[in-house]
Amino acid sequence: MTKWRDKTTFQKILYIFVWIMIIITLLGVILVSASAVFENM
Repeated sequence: MTKWRDKTTFQKILYIFVWIMIIITLLGVILVSASAVFENM
């Protein structure tokens, strides 16, 4: 097994993954709140 020589690539992948998770969570919250508002209307 080769060791991680460049940790920057791993950090970039981790950073992108974290941002994707945040965006998905925000979209989920927006969809839930929007559906709740439409049901109340």
